[in-house]
Amino acid sequence: MMKNRYAAIGLTLLFLLTSAFAFGQGPKRERMGRDHDRGMHERGVPLRFMQRALDLSDEQVAEIQRLQDESRVVGRELRAEERELRRQLKIQVDAEQPSQEEIGALVLALKDLRTKMRENHESLKAQIDTVLTPEQLEELEELREHRNRRGPRGPRRPRGN
Repeated sequence: MMKNRYAAIGLTLLFLLTSAFAFGQGPKRERMGRDHDRGMHERGVPLRFMQRALDLSDEQVAEIQRLQDESRVVGRELRAEERELRRQLKIQVDAEQPSQEEIGALVLALKDLRTKMRENHESLKAQIDTVLTPEQLEELEELREHRNRRGPRGPRRPRGN
């Protein structure tokens, strides 16, 4: 009876923390970072598009690509760590006697890891901004604002019933 109570409390805690964590992550495509992982996007703007729209020099393109490559390496390491933490969390949740302390520690470690991932991405954006001229940076901000207004997959359309 007591074992079931601990399991129920642990699962409830896990569900609440995981739900809150997942809710704050945004759309799945952004969380997955697939396009960023391929080195094509900075704040959702493809490098090839940036090159044309901002008239980037070859040196600027090479530097941005280098920055993206460095960020990608860090991002892959962080995602590998995230997969391992999630594996450990699943083991704890599926255990016959789940440890609330261990589950809580793993959830907090995942939260900290997501913060590191966000910081890595923000650092990349800031580094890319330093490569651009003031005029290019102004144009990029306009592109970013336009993208933020329409969302990552285009403008929102009402759903039909």
